[in-house]
Amino acid sequence: HTERACAIMSTDARHIYLQQKDFAIEIPLDEHTLSQKLQDITECLRLEFAPIEIWHRVSIELYRHGLDAECNQLLATALEDDLKHADDWNQTVSTYNGSAEKRINILAAASMQAINALHQQAMHANRGGEHVTSEADKRNVRNAVQYYRLVRGIAAKFDNTERYNMVFHFLGCAISIGKAMHQHKNSEIASILIKCK
Repeated sequence: HTERACAIMSTDARHIYLQQKDFAIEIPLDEHTLSQKLQDITECLRLEFAPIEIWHRVSIELYRHGLDAECNQLLATALEDDLKHADDWNQTVSTYNGSAEKRINILAAASMQAINALHQQAMHANRGGEHVTSEADKRNVRNAVQYYRLVRGIAAKFDNTERYNMVFHFLGCAISIGKAMHQHKNSEIASILIKCK
């Protein structure tokens, strides 16, 4: 919300700095800190109404360190209000400030991350035997679809969608493949692609 005092961000390769009027917060981006202190970091970002680009940056670092579950959790927190108002989304419903372009970027990343998590679970299951559809699989498919629908809607309202056509086409295909894998665990990838058209 624009009336809230928002933190100013600066970054370097290993840290994010949030500066308010009277104080500054440093968030290290190393794997140990991110994995051990994620709840504290998330709470700090929430309380300081950190801009959406900071949430995106932390999620990238989580992904880079292989912390997929933590990445999904952080993205879900950052985008919670956006999803609640998906049908009538505008920038005033977003808790964390950011341009439409920055929101499109994080939503596209969140959609792809949910599909990545689904694929990681399937690959892990393939090493250990038959995969049983889990609640996490269902949640990842649902999240990917919700993020995808919202990002398409925001792009249509606030930006020239042609700019994002290739990204949206790729995301749509990845989600279709993910949904097909979720429904047909024993299918070969070629048959999944045929079913997805």
